[in-house]
Order: sequence, then structure tokens, then C-alpha cells
Amino acid sequence: MVGFLLPLALAAWAAGADAAYDITGHFAPEARASVSLSAVKSPFTTTALSDEAGRFSFRAVAAGAYTVAGYI
Repeated sequence: MVGFLLPLALAAWAAGADAAYDITGHFAPEARASVSLSAVKSPFTTTALSDEAGRFSFRAVAAGAYTVAGYI
């Protein structure tokens, strides 16, 4: 199993206080993986599975600081 952690900040000032973002990414080399998105300052976590090409996404994520973790 290979894992990674990636800090991520989504700015509220860029699009207003009610900003929501779509986050997409992919693994290289292509692989199926479990990906989690966790808020740094609030109790929020969600998970996704990548497809066969390694692509994953999270939709309508509120502005804030997050950690993205992936496990292949």
C-alpha cells in the first residue's frame, strides 16, 4: 500500500463567502485508489474511489483548509 498526504487550501475571498469548489485529480501511474478529503478546522471527512485510470473528484466543497490522503 502506498499513501500520500497533501495539504489544500480553498480560498473563500476568491469567490465570496459561500464559495464551493470541485476538486479533481488523478494518480500517476494509473491505479485504483481510496482518496479521503478531511477539513483541518471542522469535523468533515469524505471519501472517494478513483476509477481505473486513477481519476477522482469531490464536488461542491466549501472554502477552507483540507488534507487530501490517498491509498493505492
